[in-house]
Amino acid sequence: MDDWSNAIAKKAGNSFGPDQSAVVKTKNIVNNKERLIARLRDIHSTDNVVVMYFLNNYHQDEMSLPIHSGISDKTEYSIVSFKNPAVIAHEFLHILVH
Repeated sequence: MDDWSNAIAKKAGNSFGPDQSAVVKTKNIVNNKERLIARLRDIHSTDNVVVMYFLNNYHQDEMSLPIHSGISDKTEYSIVSFKNPAVIAHEFLHILVH
């Protein structure tokens, strides 16, 4: 699951173009979720970023779950395939509140 999510984070990070941050001396090369979060923090000048992967399970059962929620040495993220706003908010709060 982590390898899958890191591959998606790498693809998402490639869409931002080269790192132009003047704050950090070393350039951020997005190759996993942690680097994606760091890049988003730099771009938007914020401390809190939540990574949520939305799946389109058109013909399959719906699922949603937080991954590594409450584990301090792993990057937290959530996988959501429900289209219900309450479920999306619920998973969002799993990541922010632990």
